[in-house]
Order: sequence, then C-alpha cells, then structure tokens
Amino acid sequence: MGIAVDLYHKTKGFRFRFPIFGWSCMVIASLASLYVGLITNNDLIELFLFFNTLFVSLGIIFFIWWIFTYFLEVPNRVFYFLLISMVFFLIIIFYATNYRLAINFAVSIVIVMLSSLYVIPFLKWKEFKASMGIALKWYYAFLISLGIHIPITLYITFQGLGYQGIRSSYDLYLIFFNFVPSILYSIVLIILLIHVEYNYSYNQKAELKDKYSHDLGNILQFITGYMDVASPNDELNDKEKLELKNTFKVKCKEAADLLKEIREL
Repeated sequence: MGIAVDLYHKTKGFRFRFPIFGWSCMVIASLASLYVGLITNNDLIELFLFFNTLFVSLGIIFFIWWIFTYFLEVPNRVFYFLLISMVFFLIIIFYATNYRLAINFAVSIVIVMLSSLYVIPFLKWKEFKASMGIALKWYYAFLISLGIHIPITLYITFQGLGYQGIRSSYDLYLIFFNFVPSILYSIVLIILLIHVEYNYSYNQKAELKDKYSHDLGNILQFITGYMDVASPNDELNDKEKLELKNTFKVKCKEAADLLKEIREL
C-alpha cells in the first residue's frame, strides 16, 4: 500500500486510489479474522467471518479494476454503483439466510471477476498489449498462479471448510494448498503492477515528448516566419499586418501554456 500511496502522492493519478482501497480492505479483513480468534460468541464469530470474506472480496475487486484502468475506459461511477450494489446484496443474504451462503455468494462473485482477467484483456488485445509492454510475461505468470488458486478456493469454500475450517484443521495439505497459492499470486500481482506502471509511465513520457516537441516546433516555426514577414514589408496592408500580429500573440500564448504544462509534469 505504501507504494500506491507514494505514486498517488507524486502523480495524483486517480487509478492509484484503487490499490489503496484494495490494501485498506485487506487490512480490515485481517483485523476481522484476528477478532475471530479472540471471541467465543457464535453470532459474533459468524459476523466477523462474513466481514473477513466481504472485505477480502472488495480488496480483490479493487485490484482487478486497477488492472482494467490501464486499457479500459469505464466510468468510475458505474464501478462504484456495482460495488455498492454487491455489498448490499451480500448483507441482505447474510441477514436473510446465514453467513455460509453469504460467503459462498461473495466467493462466487470474486471468482467471476477473476475469470474476467482471462477474457476481457484478450477482447481488447491491442490496447492491453500496449499497456502491458514487457510486463506481458508477468501477466501470463499471474494467470497461471491464479489458475491454481481458483479451483482450490472453490473446493474449500463449497466444502464448507472456509476460513474457520482452515483454522481448526490439522490437515497440513489443506492448510498448504489454501495459503501458498494465494501468497504466490499476490506476489506475482505486485510484480506485475510495478512493471505495468513502469511501462505506462514510459509510454506516457514518450507521448508527451512527441506532443510538446511537435507543438513547440510548429509554434517556433510560425514565430520565425512571422519575424521574416513582419520586417518592413510594403506588400502587406494594414489589415493583413493586424491579423498576423494577432496570430503571433495567440501562438506566443500557446507556447507559454505548453511551457507551463511541462513545468507541472
């Protein structure tokens, strides 16, 4: 989260809010799981288990959406509307039925979102490939690690084992296959996003260089031409000289605005 906060502070990029929210949800989820081991009231245990799953699900969805922001343009209000709707839906399921069903629904939604990482990027392959750059190999590694994690999560969840079942289990293989794949894909995800951000920043820098060098070149070319034409020239009437002078002022303002933008980068 520290990296995301630092990048947001330096660039003011809105997309960095998603990993900040994602890590914050993960911290809240870990606190909920910590309280589970400190209380004995069954109703509170079920509530905190639900909170743990809910906030882990929210954290994962924020991370997924962060990846999408590099090559998709979807209004953030649509994302937040769907996210809030999901939270209300899960809360209703929790209070109307039981915590196990609510957790199963939450896991199912997250699995659908994770599965979209196998589909949506390849539907937008040109934009996706450009945004990934050299990080493409890390994306494939992420999909492989995710492919190991998803079926294990489905098995553990729908067998009713879940978080509390893992805590009370003495099956070392179950514990190993529950935690190791998730740790693996989390590490790969962090490496992937660092490479993606580096590639994005590099491409953006190249585009800005091209834009400013091209625009400033055109402006300087006009100013140079103006200096030649503005010298004592009887071929231009007063109206033409006035129009040329006004255009010169506009171009000088454009040059000043471009230089101001460059200083603010």
